[in-house]
Amino acid sequence: MTRRKAYPHGLKVGAARAVVEEGKARPEVMGALGPKPKTQLGAWCRLYREGGIMRKERGYVSSPVA
Repeated sequence: MTRRKAYPHGLKVGAARAVVEEGKARPEVMGALGPKPKTQLGAWCRLYREGGIMRKERGYVSSPVA
């Protein structure tokens, strides 16, 4: 089974900022940061425009006690 690659928060924000604020082309940013699906970079850009890319906390979410 293949495990999905986890990208550091700083890389996501930097890549999205380069596209959204600096006006760089997506293929240029993807080439500089390594191979990534263009849909992933598009999602990071959308989240960046909507107010920021939030960090996901690692670990399990505890279920409420009944």
